[in-house]
Amino acid sequence: MQNWDQNAYLAAQQEVAFYTPRPCGVLRLKGEDRQAFLQRQTTNDVRSLAAGLCILTVLTSPIARILDVLTLVSETDFIRVITLPGRAEATAGFLRSRIFFMDRVEILDESQQLAQVDLLGPGSGALLGEYGFYAGQRLDQVLSLNMDGMDVHCWAQPPFLAAGYRLLFPAGESSRLVALLSSLGAARLMEQEFDTLRIEAGLPGVDTGLKEEFTPLEAGLEALVSTQKGCFTGQEVIARQITYDKVTQHLCSLRLEGPVSAGWRLWAKEERPAGVITSYTESPRFGLIGLAMVKRPFDEVGSRLRVGISATEGCWAEVVEKPMKA
Repeated sequence: MQNWDQNAYLAAQQEVAFYTPRPCGVLRLKGEDRQAFLQRQTTNDVRSLAAGLCILTVLTSPIARILDVLTLVSETDFIRVITLPGRAEATAGFLRSRIFFMDRVEILDESQQLAQVDLLGPGSGALLGEYGFYAGQRLDQVLSLNMDGMDVHCWAQPPFLAAGYRLLFPAGESSRLVALLSSLGAARLMEQEFDTLRIEAGLPGVDTGLKEEFTPLEAGLEALVSTQKGCFTGQEVIARQITYDKVTQHLCSLRLEGPVSAGWRLWAKEERPAGVITSYTESPRFGLIGLAMVKRPFDEVGSRLRVGISATEGCWAEVVEKPMKA
């Protein structure tokens, strides 16, 4: 594979590696009603959020489609809202449109001031331990680390959405932090290797699975949907999906018998439409693999489907377990 770094790929599985994602948006929500406001707008129960903790939640449209997946980091006087790459402006605009005249909420954009790095691999905890990270921390705890004079916020990422740890730090320190991680033995992952690891793990892509075509339950984000809270934007649709078993498709892992492209259709017997490819890669461990949004009942492990522009062209695919196993 062109420009493939086998050492970095292996380091992410066996040692430690880091990945610099496309710039994510960072918003600051101020005002006394900031927590109650986010409780009304997103899927998770934000009432548990306290200073020094973080929570993931989904911003959905009125018809429960994914607009953004947000990491909320609570500080003493504000909540920092971290958006998916490329979503900050749209998310800020949507949230501002939902502010009522009595809401004491202010939204500021800090995207240019802060940067992020993802740290992956079994050696990540030990590397961070040199700067005060400890293995027994709560999974939702945000630690403030001093890494060679750089102020870095660090928290664990949930395995159903990402891997390893997220580091948040001043944007002006990006080059210095990358150099520090490299000097500590962390290999740098480029997008191709990172994307392959993501597809192997069965995780939705930012541009391919976490988008307005799908609901959180279809994308595998049910852990971010609270059924114990009150109303939120899109809640009625999600409640119907749960109550009446109306989730009609799921994100599935596929082993493929030939190369495909994102957007190609899946077909069952008798030329029945069965879904669409969302991601594709050639894995050093598993060969040709992909992710697809697959309609029920064809989403069951072991289902064999044809992949192609039409029902009579293309290759065969088999639905397999997530994450993939050798």
